Amino acid sequence: MTARAKARVHALHGVARVALRVLPPARARAVVGAVARMAPPLASADEAREADRVLGSAGSCLTRALAISALLPGSDVAIGADPGHAARLHAHAWVELNDHPVTGTESLDANRVAKF
Repeated sequence: MTARAKARVHALHGVARVALRVLPPARARAVVGAVARMAPPLASADEAREADRVLGSAGSCLTRALAISALLPGSDVAIGADPGHAARLHAHAWVELNDHPVTGTESLDANRVAKF
């Protein structure tokens, strides 16, 4: 991934972080998607995984998923919860393409409860 592409991923991630502070997730996704349309899309799931590595642990799993999904045509943001954590809600977000996880797979013992 070029330095310019990495900068675009980080910039879009910044947009996602701000959008989620002031908007509900579905509206934030729409805003991030509108901004992402100004940049070249990611061409494959492999490029999306590279973008995920570029972001590392910055922000939250939801902000990373929003940014990467906005750049990957045909992808969705999935949100899941792990029912095994009864005392506390343990949730996770990741990117799916054709119902297959692309990013955020380190915590996929969560059951998907939403997809948008």
